[in-house]
Amino acid sequence: GVVLGKLSRFLGFFIT
Repeated sequence: GVVLGKLSRFLGFFIT
């Protein structure tokens, strides 16, 4: 889903 992808991207950016 779009929400999952967006969340994953946001999480990845946050972790980085």
